[in-house]
Amino acid sequence: MVATLNSDKHKIFVSHSSKDTTLISLIKLAFANQEIKPYFARLEMEGKSPVEKITQAINSSIGLFALITPTVVNDKHTRDWVVFELGVAKGKEIPIFCWIDESVATEKTYPKLLENITDFNKFNCLENDDRITVADSIRCKAFELLKARAKVLQIEKSEIVREEHVLKKVSVDVDKKDLGKLEVKRKVLLPDASKIASLSINNNFLSQIYKKAHRLAKGRYRHAQLSSFRINVFPFLEYGPKVSIVFDFYSKFAEKKATFRFSDLTPTIEHSPPDEEAMDIEKIVLKVLPWKVSPNWKQFLEYAIAKIEPLSPNSKSRCHLHADAYGPLDVGKTDAYWTFTSYDGYTGKRRFLSWNGKEIDEHNIKQDY
Repeated sequence: MVATLNSDKHKIFVSHSSKDTTLISLIKLAFANQEIKPYFARLEMEGKSPVEKITQAINSSIGLFALITPTVVNDKHTRDWVVFELGVAKGKEIPIFCWIDESVATEKTYPKLLENITDFNKFNCLENDDRITVADSIRCKAFELLKARAKVLQIEKSEIVREEHVLKKVSVDVDKKDLGKLEVKRKVLLPDASKIASLSINNNFLSQIYKKAHRLAKGRYRHAQLSSFRINVFPFLEYGPKVSIVFDFYSKFAEKKATFRFSDLTPTIEHSPPDEEAMDIEKIVLKVLPWKVSPNWKQFLEYAIAKIEPLSPNSKSRCHLHADAYGPLDVGKTDAYWTFTSYDGYTGKRRFLSWNGKEIDEHNIKQDY
């Protein structure tokens, strides 16, 4: 079940022509009684100016889904609005997905902006089977987006709670006069806060601490298996852990997830209670260790860091590198699926990139939102 992010329905923005009534009706039917609502601007234009309302609607959507049909490209007014909507989504870093009619694709009468911002799927807008397939594909992709978003926010929330727990522990256990001693004991995993990609972590080191964590996990649950692994970086924290390495182990018999972590504050692997009931995506265990099947993960980290603006020197700024066995349906077979998320503590801006663990190139890395 998808984690609920708030009490309202989540929204996708559908860029379309109001003349494609059958296609619109099928999409509405695909989302009937679902927790995601398709937003059709031309059917909901009331009150505010169109530009303001459309911009607000796109900004609050988890994705934009464009339907490029002959009725879009043959009507200059509709075509201009669709181009505007695509531009807003691109500027707001909202994921864009496109379905384009075969005749429009063949004649290349679609807005050229599409070629620069997204891939597109072809269909025949006159065939009812194709229209049904498009509606179902939009529904599947929308729920994929929602699952990915829920997973990222869940990870961020759990990491913030755990890091705050460590900070409280530090404040209780260590007097201010001893903070200097604490810094001396800190294992340096991040030599330079301005260069997050230069972590002093290699694959052998990960294997060593994994073995210790796995041994502790099996002490709690005999059949515990690794379900996810992540590296959390809080580069500008003054006293708390700047870097922590986290392993989640799943026990199918206990149906629990146990978390163990190593940080630059402690020389040992620590259990992070409480053990929680595992979500469905946390029950999918890794068949191989992520850093072994994707030994070039540091290159992905460097790529991701290069794609984002430098994080503000704020104690809340952070980034997470995460690997598990769960990925979107369209990434193909992969033994480890990697995600990178960042949060700027000053601007509040989030970035999210995903990697299928294979080659480091534009084909295998996606900027989802």
